[in-house]
Amino acid sequence: EPRAEVRASVRRGAGRGVRRPHRS
Repeated sequence: EPRAEVRASVRRGAGRGVRRPHRS
């Protein structure tokens, strides 16, 4: 689910409308 990815990104500290928790 895309919403789960958005929440995961927020947990990584990228809560700005990012749809991918992928941060290289």
